[in-house]
Amino acid sequence: MKKCFCVLLLIVGFWSGSALADAKTSLNQVVLNAYEQNIKNEAHSPKYPVIIANLGKMTLYFHDKTEQVNIIPEEYTELKIFSHIVMGVYATTHSLSDLEKFRDALLAIKTKTPMVDDALIVINDTIKNKKLNPILFKAYAQKIKPQLWENVNNAAKAQINLVNQVVMNWKKKMTKTEWQNLTVVVMGVHGARTNNLLMQYFSKVLNIPMYSEHLIYAECIKPESDQAGLNLYAHVKMDADLAEAVFQDRVRMERDVLGDVAATHLKKIPVIH
Repeated sequence: MKKCFCVLLLIVGFWSGSALADAKTSLNQVVLNAYEQNIKNEAHSPKYPVIIANLGKMTLYFHDKTEQVNIIPEEYTELKIFSHIVMGVYATTHSLSDLEKFRDALLAIKTKTPMVDDALIVINDTIKNKKLNPILFKAYAQKIKPQLWENVNNAAKAQINLVNQVVMNWKKKMTKTEWQNLTVVVMGVHGARTNNLLMQYFSKVLNIPMYSEHLIYAECIKPESDQAGLNLYAHVKMDADLAEAVFQDRVRMERDVLGDVAATHLKKIPVIH
């Protein structure tokens, strides 16, 4: 099949002349339609199991059935909320109305922690002076960084343990051949594609390289949409500014925040291939 396809490409490549334009277009369309139909057929009924990890859920497609589970443990959500405070301070200081809403949301959770109290100091100063004091924000970011990394460490451990429990239960339902041919698609944002926690996990338990035929990272973007590309540009720019402000490293958010500590915790999980 591959040889035939290559021959068709050679024929199309050397074909010239306006009289054959319609024929070339028709031939290309036939090939593309067949290609797309093959993709649809495989996606509709995979020969081997497929796991899709998307937005905090994992779904197993297996034997024409689906099984979906939540892979965000309760403690992860709690830790993420507080870790997002520093992001919220930085992101909302560009708009006083957003900043005031963020301050009210912080006060509404009625939780007294150094991370919240120090955030309110920066927020109130910014509202009062109508601009962010970069020196004050940097001091705040440096002060809460140890707590931030402790939260990241605990969140990574909690998610890995939950994901491992789910996947090992699914493995029991598969034959050896099915497990060896399992394909995993991890859907995520642009910044978390490098050193992604789930990519690391499945690379270990499946004993395959990351970003390979059976372990795919699907960056959530519509390639046919210019607006999606512009949105991605803005997302990357914001991440870089935030990473520089908090970590003094503009590329720090180009990889999964949980990735470094995930690698440490994964070493503690015994795996039998």
